[in-house]
Amino acid sequence: LLAAGIHQQVGWNWRVDVPLGEFQGVSVDEAGFVVGLDFSEEEESSSEEEEKKRLEFDLDVLARLTSLQAVNFRNCKKATGNIEVFKGMKLTTLNLEKCSRLTGDIG
Repeated sequence: LLAAGIHQQVGWNWRVDVPLGEFQGVSVDEAGFVVGLDFSEEEESSSEEEEKKRLEFDLDVLARLTSLQAVNFRNCKKATGNIEVFKGMKLTTLNLEKCSRLTGDIG
C-alpha cells in the first residue's frame, strides 16, 4: 500500500507506530494482516478538479497481500494492472465495477 503511494492520495498521515487497520478503507485481522481494502469512489466526478483527485495505482502492488479476502475498488477508474494478481487469493468479495483500465482474466 505504501509502495503504491495510496496513503498520500487518500490523505493518510502514515507513521510506523500507527496500525494499518486505523486507516479508512483498510481492514485487518487479529494478527494485523490486511484482509480488506475498500477504496470505492463516488459514481461520477462533477468537476475536473475532483477527477484529478481519483486514486491512481497499479494492482501489482497488492500481490504480496495474500491475506486479502475482500476488495472493493468500485469506480477506481484510474486503477491499472492485471487482475490476475488476485489469482490464488481467498477472496470472498471482489468489486472492480467501472475499473476500465484493468486487464486480465481470473476466471
